[in-house]
Amino acid sequence: MSIKLGVLLIGQTPNDFYQAFFRTCLPDSIRIEMAGVLDGLSVDEVLSLESEAENEVLFTRVGKNIPVVLPVHQVHSRMQGKVEELNARGVTAVIIACTRDFSFLNSSTPLIFPGRLLRNNVFAIARETIPIGVILPLEKQIETNLRKFWCREGIRACFAAASPGDHPGEVVKAAKRLKEKGAKLIVLDCMAYSSEEKAFVRQETDCMVILARTLLGSILKNLFE
Repeated sequence: MSIKLGVLLIGQTPNDFYQAFFRTCLPDSIRIEMAGVLDGLSVDEVLSLESEAENEVLFTRVGKNIPVVLPVHQVHSRMQGKVEELNARGVTAVIIACTRDFSFLNSSTPLIFPGRLLRNNVFAIARETIPIGVILPLEKQIETNLRKFWCREGIRACFAAASPGDHPGEVVKAAKRLKEKGAKLIVLDCMAYSSEEKAFVRQETDCMVILARTLLGSILKNLFE
């Protein structure tokens, strides 16, 4: 029987970037069913959702790689219906392609949260003797993420911001700032950071580096190969 795996994007479909990534870590026999939280909206309509006043935001890209900063509530309000849409297509499980917390979602099939996978793996490695440096797309996300996700007893964390996909050099600069603060493990905390950016960070800092996307890929291979 053919297996279908659902993927929910914070952006829009079709998305060649994610299609190519998931295709590399899944057997050819598995069909990929994608849905985007912003599907059906024009670029102008998506841009109209941006809000400077919102404290909690998410980063994505739409159209011709246009960066968008979205208030969390604008994303959350659209997600449950998209999960139900993917379930209606007969998927075996749904991957939420973002590292934030979406524990409010309900699904008739298993939900795979890259953010939980990332944090649990980091917490399994990091101790007082292994401070972590977390890189996020936006400065605005640092305080929220520190408080909600990385503030745990026994974990020493520092933060920097660098937009994914603009230029690997910006991510490297952020990583070097974190190394100067004592970080020994660099965490690329967004699904949009690439393997290329990870490789540059590893090469230029000599720190251990964990990337949300490739971590998810290795787990999917274990689950479905």
